[in-house]
Amino acid sequence: MALLFIIILVTSCCLLALQLRKSITERKDREKEVASLKEKCREYEKESRLKDVYLQNMSHEIRTPLNAVTGFAQLLAMPDDIISLEEKGEYNDYIVQNTNLLVTIIDDIQNISEIKSGNYVINKSQYPLNNICTSAIASIKYKLPASILLSFTSDFDDGYTINTDMGRVQQILINLLSNAIKHTKEGSILLHCSKDEHPGKVTFSVTDTGEGIPLEKADDIFCRFTKLNDNVEGYGLGLNICRTLAEKLDGSIYLDKQHTGKGARFVFEHPAE
Repeated sequence: MALLFIIILVTSCCLLALQLRKSITERKDREKEVASLKEKCREYEKESRLKDVYLQNMSHEIRTPLNAVTGFAQLLAMPDDIISLEEKGEYNDYIVQNTNLLVTIIDDIQNISEIKSGNYVINKSQYPLNNICTSAIASIKYKLPASILLSFTSDFDDGYTINTDMGRVQQILINLLSNAIKHTKEGSILLHCSKDEHPGKVTFSVTDTGEGIPLEKADDIFCRFTKLNDNVEGYGLGLNICRTLAEKLDGSIYLDKQHTGKGARFVFEHPAE
């Protein structure tokens, strides 16, 4: 009888222990679910804030050049006895510059949208390396003030080709050159292609004699909407897009922290083959 009582007691304790373990497991599972839901809520709130910031930035950046185009267009419509032909020529240049800025903004918005949706396509083929660079320079020469000397040098001969998406590489170079122009009042900007700086890779570099970038900001500048100088046109998307493109081309892009000269040096590494 005593043995039966012990067996019943042990069995009851085992069942109780199993129920307790199950209860603890279920509670932990519920806690994990709650933690997961809280994390998703935080991510949603963060994404929502980023979207709000994105819309606010885009609204501001689009409105500024659009207002400039409208204003200068109204001035061009004034009689010749009030506005001289020379002034009209200047106003026309301002309209072209601000229109180009609007096109850039719209292109970047489209790029961000395509990247986020996963529809950003990379089409690779063999292209002459030096031609890619000279075409990029030709695309931004209209932005170049007389106080800046822009030059291109290369360790590769004109017949050398790389397997890449030419349009995407040019987009990166144009962004880097445009940034250099915006942050350089006078001096020089050099686009160089190195064969030996990183073996097995083509190393593009854009070096300017501008205001430079603090080392502690070297990584932050590749984040969206990051601007170090609010007086310079732009909205902080260009370098972020460059980094995404470089990664999709199996390369990388960064600010050269070892650069000791005046200004800044940006480096874009691309597979040589």
